[in-house]
Amino acid sequence: MSTTTVQGSTTEMELVLEMYKNFRSWAIVSLVLGGVSLVARETFDPVWGIVLIVIAVLSWKTRIPGMFAVYAVIMAWAAFLNLIAGLSGGAWWWLGLGLMQVFWTVAIVMQYRKYRRLHLQRLHQSGNWPADLAAPQDEKLISSRFTIAGAILAGANFVLLPGLCIGTVVFEIQTQVTETPAITIALLSGLMNLTVLALGLSCAALLAKPEQKGLAISGVAMSGLQLITWIGLWVLGTWGPLAGTT
Repeated sequence: MSTTTVQGSTTEMELVLEMYKNFRSWAIVSLVLGGVSLVARETFDPVWGIVLIVIAVLSWKTRIPGMFAVYAVIMAWAAFLNLIAGLSGGAWWWLGLGLMQVFWTVAIVMQYRKYRRLHLQRLHQSGNWPADLAAPQDEKLISSRFTIAGAILAGANFVLLPGLCIGTVVFEIQTQVTETPAITIALLSGLMNLTVLALGLSCAALLAKPEQKGLAISGVAMSGLQLITWIGLWVLGTWGPLAGTT
């Protein structure tokens, strides 16, 4: 194993093993929580469960430090939602969970800072790479895919959201229904959660300094603007956890 010390007495290869272990843990935990969210639909958001399952697949298939940027965005958004739920009259444990998720978000950021300087390809080519450990991936290639996926997801909302709103208005006029249909609420939640995933992927891509830097910045900007808009709607009490609260 490599004897290069990167912090304290920890060697590069020890950090690689730790990082790979974290990927596996995220894959398992995200898959379990995603499944629970799909099954317990009355308590948890099933659309968020789908996002968690996507994170589980990415964690199983992707081995670059940038994945911790995705984790940080996902955890930060979950913390925000749970803090809002707790502060707006929900069960006390939502608030407690939100506070713990804030702590976990900070921990994930610190993990990224610890792993970002690892030279995985050099370690793999040095001959010190464990035979039973999966080979490192091309970070530039993965970040390029993340850039494209993040931009597509963020850009799609500019088309899907107006279409959903127009469709809902037409449906309410034709049926004379005054309440927003449940399917519309579920689809709105889905668009919001896709925006969070888009932000995570775009941030991960940008941190890896991809060749399509402008596209990665666009993905961050578009998804960030959309999330600010969602938060604005909540603050105004027109939609989301704050709707109808004082």
